[in-house]
Amino acid sequence: MRETSEKNKSEFNDQANSSTPSLKERYLKKIGALKKEKTCASNQQRIETTNNKTVEHDDKRTCQAKASKTPKKKKGGAALQGKSKDETASRSQLYKKDTRSPKKHVGVESQKNPPAEQAPNKQISDQKKESNKRKLDSISDAGREKTVKAMLRKDKEFHIPRPTKKGKVTCQKKTEEDPAEPQAGNFPYEIDDADHAETPAEAYADISHVLEYVAGILKKDNNTVKIYDPYYCNGSVKKRLMRQGFPNVYNEREDFYKAIEDKRIPSHDILLTNPPYSGDHPERLMNFISRTKSPWFLLMPNWVYTKDYYKDLILNKACSSNPPFYYIPKKRYTYWTPPWLHSSQFGVSTSPFPSFWYIHCGKHTEKVKGWLESNASDSMMFAGGVQDLPNEVRAAFDPNKKRKNPKARKRIAKLRREGQGAAGAR
Repeated sequence: MRETSEKNKSEFNDQANSSTPSLKERYLKKIGALKKEKTCASNQQRIETTNNKTVEHDDKRTCQAKASKTPKKKKGGAALQGKSKDETASRSQLYKKDTRSPKKHVGVESQKNPPAEQAPNKQISDQKKESNKRKLDSISDAGREKTVKAMLRKDKEFHIPRPTKKGKVTCQKKTEEDPAEPQAGNFPYEIDDADHAETPAEAYADISHVLEYVAGILKKDNNTVKIYDPYYCNGSVKKRLMRQGFPNVYNEREDFYKAIEDKRIPSHDILLTNPPYSGDHPERLMNFISRTKSPWFLLMPNWVYTKDYYKDLILNKACSSNPPFYYIPKKRYTYWTPPWLHSSQFGVSTSPFPSFWYIHCGKHTEKVKGWLESNASDSMMFAGGVQDLPNEVRAAFDPNKKRKNPKARKRIAKLRREGQGAAGAR
């Protein structure tokens, strides 16, 4: 073909020089015919390749159909040799695939009698139930207590969200399992709405190991140690302490100060409370604990240790020989206001100031202090006395609090005044 084309080209050039148009037309016709032959040959070759592929695909489909008709060899044939024909047949029926088309409607009889595929799953679930029952029966009483404690620690029902940004609070929706919502008129004493804020669940979790250690010193365990919380808010303290493994908690809707006058204070091993901060409640509580010998755990603001009543009644009088110690969270606690104090069905969590645990254990204070100093959790800080408190949690009126230099304080005061002036101009 190449030789003929070259020959034709030479003829065309010769004739073109001689200026004969008939030869040029003949050359173009020959070139077009050659192109048509090439395209026809390539199309025919393409059709042949596609036909070969379809034939191969059909051969594969026929092979697969034949293979599906032939019975497959089952594994574990040696294990089935000693069994009877009925057993092997029933086993083959269990694992036999349902070949029905999915378009067919299932009748009433087929719904009553489920296919054989579901039978092995049912048998496996029954076996699991039996094995779990055997495990529960084999567990001793001590083991049951440990499993219950683990389940209680994993429970996150009373998780309180923290503020996402400074100055903003988050809301938590009321759950169905929350305790009964008391109203203001149902309390046998005067209440202040600002004092009604539930202790967060993580605050109890942070001191659970300390409570367990103190209970051991008192020759009690978590189930028998008696915990008394004299201030009632919404009743969740019982559930939250139970989830930490302490079921014996007394927290009722009654007047704490009236009970002191009538000498109706319930017997208890540990006093644990988050008291109201308004009015004279902290001072009256200090009066009570200064006369008691039982250990106490008080979750209070950072400014309480600077008050005169705390210094006079606790540091200089009742606990002068063995002063209390402090257990401080690294992340500030947020407190949850119950939803019945608001018009909506949401409770608001807030964190107005730093708060931490004030702890005293009577004659065992030094022992507990030495143990906790080396066994403090990662989320907490230990302070053996007021002098050891971290600077970030010290009260604003504490003379030992390190303040910024005078220039920085003047600059902050100036910015504050400018902000107030701009707000007043509006």
